[in-house]
Amino acid sequence: MKVWSKGLGRLVLNMDLSRYSIETDDHGNLLVKGKITDPVIWKFRLTINKEDIPGLLHIVSQKEALLYGLRHCFKMFGASMNNFAGRIKRRLKKA
Repeated sequence: MKVWSKGLGRLVLNMDLSRYSIETDDHGNLLVKGKITDPVIWKFRLTINKEDIPGLLHIVSQKEALLYGLRHCFKMFGASMNNFAGRIKRRLKKA
């Protein structure tokens, strides 16, 4: 995920969302902790509270977001299935 802010000028920060942790704080908020990986290494923490849920649901329920997610999930799933099938075929040839 790329993050940009007007205050950063042209600097674009890359967040590695595959390496994060999720926990809750004392107020019941969801904390997502992770790391900005490029061009600098910074730790980040997102605090999500119950008032944020409608906005998050609105974003992910938009047609463009749904199609984007489905398209890329099927590509990733298809690649995983092809890799799995290839491993099975190689094992069968060895047997």
